[in-house]
Parts: sequence; C-alpha cells; structure tokens
Amino acid sequence: MVLWLNRSGRHCEHESKFLQDGRISLTWGGLNHDLGKLADRDALMSDLENVHPQFKKFHRVPNSCQIRAFTHKMARGDWVAVPNKRKTIHIGEITGEYQFDPKATNPWSLRRSSQQR
Repeated sequence: MVLWLNRSGRHCEHESKFLQDGRISLTWGGLNHDLGKLADRDALMSDLENVHPQFKKFHRVPNSCQIRAFTHKMARGDWVAVPNKRKTIHIGEITGEYQFDPKATNPWSLRRSSQQR
C-alpha cells in the first residue's frame, strides 16, 4: 500500500467537490487534455512548457513528477491524503483508475475515484 498526497486546490477550494463526488482531481488550470496518453516524462515536460510557458524548468520538473504519479503510478487500493482548510487531513482509498473526461469542465477532467475512510 502507498499513501499519496493530493491537494484540493492551492487554497483547498475544491475540498467539498472532492468529498461530494468521491473523486480526486488534478486541479491545475490549463490541463484539460488527456495527460495519460503522453508517452513519457519528457513528453509531459514539453506539454507543460506549451501550456504554462511562464513556468521555469525548475517548476516544471516537480510538477511533472506529481502529474505522472497521478496518471500512471497511483493504483486501486492505495491511500490518499487530502489536506483541508481546517488544517486537518481527509484520508481516502483510491478506488478507480486514472480517467480523462473531455466533457468535464476544467479542473475536473483529470480524475480518479476515491472513497473517504
């Protein structure tokens, strides 16, 4: 079992939606295409440079690691910790595979189902 950290927005602004929908998401603006189809981390780094040209490489490197973990490494049965506004943490179990929903509004298109524990 692995424990992952997944934030619900920069200021926990998506916390209630995570809990209501039983899903975690990558809540970064501009990432409204299927990142799971990118062949490797280099392709992701190039994609991030196109989507967020204002970010320097030293910002894109850790971001790419976090995104690859979400799209390729998290697995059913792993646990996820989601910090909230009250300085506590929600703990859940990942119950689904990575999904891209092209019909969902940003930032809800990149997601995984989860169940709070």
